[in-house]
Amino acid sequence: MNICRKCGFEFEGGFCPKCGKDSVETLFDLCLSDVSIQSDSEDYAAVSWLEWSKNLKFELDDSGYMVKGIGGCKDEILNIPPENKKTPVTKISVWAFHNCKNIHKAVIPEGVKSIGAFAFYACGALEDVTLPKSLTKIGGSAFEGCLSLRRVYFMGDNMDWSKISMGSYNDEIVSAEKFFYSEKRPQKDGSFWHYKHGVPDAW
Repeated sequence: MNICRKCGFEFEGGFCPKCGKDSVETLFDLCLSDVSIQSDSEDYAAVSWLEWSKNLKFELDDSGYMVKGIGGCKDEILNIPPENKKTPVTKISVWAFHNCKNIHKAVIPEGVKSIGAFAFYACGALEDVTLPKSLTKIGGSAFEGCLSLRRVYFMGDNMDWSKISMGSYNDEIVSAEKFFYSEKRPQKDGSFWHYKHGVPDAW
């Protein structure tokens, strides 16, 4: 278990899921650079989740940076950084990742408040998405055509999820199984998740 030096949040993995900072020093962090992991290793995916996706397109507006598009990023695990040039990322633009056939998983960081219309339209390989508690709006058709989408890992609880303004034609994300974040194993019924070696894992 790690403790973020910035916000005090306890978590598993290399980056704090609450504030997005790499603000801990653990044996795993110190030794990671010396470890060579093959692509067929069971731990390979966990290491991938510790790296922010690079070469994305950003645009600055009054509230912070908006992700405009995939740019030169080829990642199958799209792990959007919480900051760009030390300024918060607060939005995913309309059409940002539409028709990106190679994205299998998407992680949207805490601080992002809106996902624009058609943002992930026709991302047919997208299987699961991790969404922040800060999210307040999902635009129309943002996840339309994501026919492989099965799981949503949400950093908030069921009440937080119900407050999100959901645009029309988002049947794929509405019908996907929802898991709500719980750092410790829940004592109540429901679908919950936590981080295990940096990767979302259902309790």
